[in-house]
Amino acid sequence: MAQFTLEWDATQVITNPNATGQRVLYKEVGNSTWLDTGFTPANPLPTTANTVQFPVPEDNIVYEFIVEASCSVNGPTGNDNGPQELISFACITPTITKTDIASTISLDVTDLDITKARLTLRTAANVLVGPAVVANRVGSTISTTKTGLTGSTNYYWQVELYATVQNVEVKSSDQGYLGMACSPYPFTTDAPPVCDPITAVTLTSVEIP
Repeated sequence: MAQFTLEWDATQVITNPNATGQRVLYKEVGNSTWLDTGFTPANPLPTTANTVQFPVPEDNIVYEFIVEASCSVNGPTGNDNGPQELISFACITPTITKTDIASTISLDVTDLDITKARLTLRTAANVLVGPAVVANRVGSTISTTKTGLTGSTNYYWQVELYATVQNVEVKSSDQGYLGMACSPYPFTTDAPPVCDPITAVTLTSVEIP
C-alpha cells in the first residue's frame, strides 16, 4: 500500500475572517459519497493547514480528493481546481497457462480501475518474443495469447497496467508510479508431443510352390 500527500495553498483561507477551518475529503471515482476519515492530521483542520497524508485503502483504484474551506457564512467551498485524482499501482499476479507451442496470460481486474495492460513475452535469455500486446479489459479480465513457442523452453511475461487519472491515460511503469514493468512471471512450455515408433518389425519369407 502507498501513502498520498496532499498539499495546497491556504493563504486565502488564513486571511479570510469568515473562514473557520478546513476539511479534506475523498472517494473512489464513480462513487457518490465523500468521506473525511483516515487523514493525518485528522479533520477538521485549522485554517493554517496546507498538507495532509492519506494511507491508500486499496491499490489500483483511482481516488478523488477535494479540500474545503469551512466558513461561518456561505460555506463550505471546495478547492478552485476541482477534484484531484491519483492512483497507487500495484502488480497483479497473473494466471498463466501454457502448452508446448503457446501461452496465455490473464489478469483478474475485478472491482479495480485498470482499463488495459501491456503484455510482453520474453525468453529466459531476455529475447523479445514478438511485439508487446496492449490488451483491453473485457469484463473483469485482461488477457492475451502468444503462439509459435518452442517446447521445453523457459519464458517469462512482463505486465504494465493502465488507468485513466484526471482524464489522462497513465501506466504503472511510468516514472512517479512503479517506474518499471511487473516482472518476471516465468513458465516453461510443455515438452513437444512424442511420435513413438512402431517397434520390432520382423520379416519372414515363405516359399510359394
